[in-house]
Amino acid sequence: MDNNRTQTKNIRLIRFKTKYISVRFLGSVCWKIIRTIILLGLGFIILYPIIVKVIASFMTVDDLIDSSVKYFPRHPVLDNIKYVYYKLNYPRSLLNSIVFSGVIAIAQVMVSTFAGYGFARFKFFGKNLIFGLLMLTLLMPPQAILVPLFLTFKYFSIGPIQINLLNTIWPFIILSLTGLNLKGGLYVFMMRQYYRGLPKELEEAAYIDGAGAFKTFFYIVLPNGIPLMVTIFLFAFTWQWSEAIYTPLLLPNIQVLTRLMLNVISPNRDIDPAYLSVIKNTAGLFTIFPIIVVYLALQRYFIKGIERSGIVG
Repeated sequence: MDNNRTQTKNIRLIRFKTKYISVRFLGSVCWKIIRTIILLGLGFIILYPIIVKVIASFMTVDDLIDSSVKYFPRHPVLDNIKYVYYKLNYPRSLLNSIVFSGVIAIAQVMVSTFAGYGFARFKFFGKNLIFGLLMLTLLMPPQAILVPLFLTFKYFSIGPIQINLLNTIWPFIILSLTGLNLKGGLYVFMMRQYYRGLPKELEEAAYIDGAGAFKTFFYIVLPNGIPLMVTIFLFAFTWQWSEAIYTPLLLPNIQVLTRLMLNVISPNRDIDPAYLSVIKNTAGLFTIFPIIVVYLALQRYFIKGIERSGIVG
């Protein structure tokens, strides 16, 4: 019995040494520690600007110009947050911005979904040329077409009728539905890459069962593309939310966060430059907070969509 117990202990000791003291195990532990340190460092680098903005929003001007104050304000206050909140008319402008950016993002998702499928699966005259021209829109700076856009929507013509579409959402809807809004070509490219990687056998099986092109698209292809559609929605929503070129030009009198924030952070002789710096940090927090919430809610679909889009690696 003693010999059996001794042998069992020896076997357990050998297994323990083999498992936990081997070079392979120690190498795995070291790699996990290094990987954790790297990820923590990258996370800190990414979050550091936001952390600085959060801390600065509670600072007074004296704290800001005091070199001994680094990360924690000596006299934390809420005056900066209250000032920006009322200056932005935050509840109204936040609702307007959500509705505005959401409608534009949905329109861009619809257009990119249909256009991407057409470029991926159908053959028609001039397909490559049209797709190449669409990609060229990504290289064109928005400033180059500001004046033509302004004049087009200022004197928008429907036959003999002229309508002023400025200060309405219609210019952005028209640009989105025609694939000419911000990054429209990128969204079409992403959907095209996804559809090209989708097995054709799924569609061929639907065709054999008697389904047409539209029925196959809506019942077979479209449900598989939901993660990528959510990704495109996030991209379009974020870029439209932070867009500061078209919005001030075409929506000069509508309360959206982008336009109001430009007014808040603009230089003012009556405001101390140091205090203006604090206001800029606080206004930035008010602007990016909704985007963070949207991303956290949809991050699972965002990651799946990026993996399926074919633009990584």
